[in-house]
Amino acid sequence: MGEGYNIRFEDYNKLHSNSEKDWSVFMKALNPKKEDIILDAAGGYGDVSQHILEICKPKIYVIDNSKEQLDRLREKKVIGDEFIKLGDIRKINFPDNFFDSVILKMGIHEVPKKDQIKIFKEIFRILKPKGKFVTWELALNKDNQEFFQKIIRRKDKLSGFISMSKNRYFPTHLETIHNFKLSGFEKVRDVYTKYYYPDPKLRFQELVSKERAKIIKDKGNISKGDQEKLDKLSTKRIQEWSHYIKSILTEKIKKSVKFREDKEKIYFVIEKKIYVGYKPK
Repeated sequence: MGEGYNIRFEDYNKLHSNSEKDWSVFMKALNPKKEDIILDAAGGYGDVSQHILEICKPKIYVIDNSKEQLDRLREKKVIGDEFIKLGDIRKINFPDNFFDSVILKMGIHEVPKKDQIKIFKEIFRILKPKGKFVTWELALNKDNQEFFQKIIRRKDKLSGFISMSKNRYFPTHLETIHNFKLSGFEKVRDVYTKYYYPDPKLRFQELVSKERAKIIKDKGNISKGDQEKLDKLSTKRIQEWSHYIKSILTEKIKKSVKFREDKEKIYFVIEKKIYVGYKPK
């Protein structure tokens, strides 16, 4: 998908403030069993797979289109290399009716809107009859989708995530439900709502991803002086991003995202949901 994923090395579990409760609900929805064959779609550095392996030891395949993220997974040595696949979740290189479950955590929004239905149809194809698709995704609405899309695109541009700033589309709750049903899934429902509080300050390292990657490529490591320059640049970009967020707020959006601010930071809330759908028998 281009520049962005190859230099994006944050711990997004921490950045998104995922709690033990969040993970507990996600694992309960998946309900993995030792005999299952599971696909961790757009699994990246294996955060989801690691949580599954703490519960039981099913056969887990991880697919992602970023070699750099999969290399992070390989370094952990928690999944055999034969189960780690470089590939696109819009065209998954597995046979029909192969998996008992497919999981996709925060991956639908990584592709353009027109391609998101392709993900659902591919997952439907590779699931066994009665197979389960569990996804954890943003659940925006008509009042806040455009606002959130704009501010994340601005953040991606500041961070040097070129392809991400152009290609990603953040779906509404109704769009996700529609894609489930249009692809043939049954018993579709959202089982959990997480309230996500995006904080520009939590993006401190991410906002200088491009510059940090260049220093590592050129020098091999980051010196104290380099880090001081990166910190200064990141502080500047946090201020720029925060100013942009406030500049596009309307009263309607403020109400939708429950916006408020104080001297230290700005606050607003976005919903994420865990969705479950089943392939018919």
